[in-house]
Amino acid sequence: MDQKMLTRGERTQNEITEAKVKATITHELSHWIADSMFGFQITKLVDLAMELNSAEVLKLHKQDVDLTYFEVDAIIHGIKAVKSKVGNKKWDTLTFEQVGELYTSLWAVITKLEKYGRDVVAIYKKTILKRMFREKLLGKNMRKGI
Repeated sequence: MDQKMLTRGERTQNEITEAKVKATITHELSHWIADSMFGFQITKLVDLAMELNSAEVLKLHKQDVDLTYFEVDAIIHGIKAVKSKVGNKKWDTLTFEQVGELYTSLWAVITKLEKYGRDVVAIYKKTILKRMFREKLLGKNMRKGI
């Protein structure tokens, strides 16, 4: 992320905020609901990975599981929960990086993906920003990142 990041202590504090807890619950519920509504695709994928004893199956030919459609979908639902807690007026002032500071799971994914290179991080960020735009989650100050 381009801007000054929070310290470890500040990130730890963000882990226990009401917004983060709600975002985490929303993230996991979105996995459960999507799995239930779409023929238990995630469950079948996990079962297949266990049967084949291969974590690679879960990645769906991606470098990391966080790049898969089901993780992107869950991150978006977590972002929605953070936005609802923050409110529209403040949301429009936030940068994408500040959203990552509020929703530490997003920040953690981006940090984790840095090991694959800046191009992978850029692709992930663009994917998230495009999806945020489609879902009407993109604040006015986040449009610079598209």
